[in-house]
Amino acid sequence: MIAPQSRRRRALPAAPRAALALAAAAAAAAPGEAFPATSGVCTFSIPGRGVVYDLEAFRGKVFPYDDPQTRTSYVVSLCSNANGYLCGGRPSAVVMLARGAGSACVSSFGRSENASVTLLAEDPAAGIRLSFSAGSACPSSPGGTQTATLNLACDASQPTAVITSVRRVPPCELELYAAAAEGCGRTVTQVVDQPSTGWFALLGVLGGVAVYLGGGVAYKRAVRGATGVEALPNIDTWRWLAAGVSRALGRAAAPAATDYGALPAAEDEDYYAGAGAPPAAGRNFSIS
Repeated sequence: MIAPQSRRRRALPAAPRAALALAAAAAAAAPGEAFPATSGVCTFSIPGRGVVYDLEAFRGKVFPYDDPQTRTSYVVSLCSNANGYLCGGRPSAVVMLARGAGSACVSSFGRSENASVTLLAEDPAAGIRLSFSAGSACPSSPGGTQTATLNLACDASQPTAVITSVRRVPPCELELYAAAAEGCGRTVTQVVDQPSTGWFALLGVLGGVAVYLGGGVAYKRAVRGATGVEALPNIDTWRWLAAGVSRALGRAAAPAATDYGALPAAEDEDYYAGAGAPPAAGRNFSIS
């Protein structure tokens, strides 16, 4: 991280100006749909595009730029507000400084918690735009605040972000241009859940039942004039099956009873053999 008191380096003239110019033109032609950027988060995904922009390499860093046309400097923090640079007692993500005055803030151009992200162009590989709002009060627009937009173009040969130019857009906007490999994004595979074979089998069974019932009812109504329950196909077979199931369930639910059979008749001499004839009704007997 570059300390607030450290000397800020001037942008190199060898920066990829052509790529930045193309990105700027694309930004003006197709800004895209904005979605919020979460403060402190350095990874952004574009909904429905399968592209992720990972700026974690920039976490905790500030990127300086000395404007060669004016006696002002800028510092930018991409993932959170820049620590050590206070504007009105609050840290900001984009700060304009007075050259030679250390970290003294001249104006804030937005805070990270008020950021949003858009694509530079229809092609996600072109880069992204990070927009910041809720900066200092705008002198030329009563009630308005200063804002900033960082156009981060894709440059696979640039290992870290380098701010190459800054321009003021009246009345209250600051446009910054940079390039880095992180602006290219990376494609992620979107996994789409597919129905299992079991679901297809179930849908097939339900479809067959619907065709069977619908076709059978239509046939019996048209050919036999059946109505109500009688119009169901194979109604007699279903009634027979239902009755059989009912009988089976009834037997299973009934309590089990032990059947010892009927007592032998009194005339069955073989049964009483050796024990004498059965006693006559009303007479006592004993077995000794």
